[in-house]
Amino acid sequence: MFRRWGLEAPTLDASEFMTQEEAARALGHLTTLGVGLLITRDILRPAFLADGSEGVTRESVEAELQWRGSASKLRKFRRAVGGVFH
Repeated sequence: MFRRWGLEAPTLDASEFMTQEEAARALGHLTTLGVGLLITRDILRPAFLADGSEGVTRESVEAELQWRGSASKLRKFRRAVGGVFH
């Protein structure tokens, strides 16, 4: 899917990689569509495994979890509303 969208993505080792399903679970009740939206908004970074599997970087999921844990309700609201008009 990433290649169809024209997204550049690095090929990573499995330890640095998460599938979209794993990322959705890690981010808490998020769907893979939600993960896709975070990718298109440059919040999560797409990645590949050597076998061609598509997913995201573990680092970007960890950064998103950290942001969600520390961002104020106002910042979360602004980001959500900004995504509608992005």
